[in-house]
Amino acid sequence: MHYLKVLSSALALAPAVMAAPSDAADASPYIGKTPFANKGYALKLEETIAYFNEQGDSLNAARTRTVQKIPTFAWISEIKNIADIPGLVSDALEAQAATGEKQLLQVVVYNLPDRDCSAKASAGELVLADDGLNKYKKYIDDIAAELQTESAQQLSFALVIEPDSLGNIVTNLDVPKCAGAADAYKEGISYAIAKLQIPNVALYIDAAHGGWLGREEARFHRHRPRARD
Repeated sequence: MHYLKVLSSALALAPAVMAAPSDAADASPYIGKTPFANKGYALKLEETIAYFNEQGDSLNAARTRTVQKIPTFAWISEIKNIADIPGLVSDALEAQAATGEKQLLQVVVYNLPDRDCSAKASAGELVLADDGLNKYKKYIDDIAAELQTESAQQLSFALVIEPDSLGNIVTNLDVPKCAGAADAYKEGISYAIAKLQIPNVALYIDAAHGGWLGREEARFHRHRPRARD
């Protein structure tokens, strides 16, 4: 991976922590590629289409068929989901062979220990108190291995690394669980970035957004030291 992009204007909060990209790193991985329309997700929508047809709602059935053709991200949000990667690669290679278009496989990596520390809706399987950080590093190792197979090397990948996580440790350190997880979040994300330095893999880091971090001058200065860390 030579291309690292921060998906937010929040990058301005911490310019010192980001190395300047090389010329080779400054091109979007989407240029000349076709984002892959996930066949697994499309298959799940068949149930929705059947429901609309049963209701006589042909318009929304047709709309759902359109959605089936739209590229989506595959979520690797549990350790068991790593086993889905070979199938995704195989499906993307099939599309690449059929269309002659270079496929870009989009994936979300989302399994930090004590995940979603400020809420419970997206709490994950790994717990810091149960060796969660080391288990997370093994999870990252296994993803990296799957992205370096001979088959995977024929594709390009765009990976979103741990959405919400950096925003949580910037703005929610008053939440005990976030305060306790902050160092592990930083170490885990740093490990993922280092381990996933693969030539055909682009990494995107979710650094929150102005609506979350706040645009007021006081909030900007209050959160800036945390973002710089």
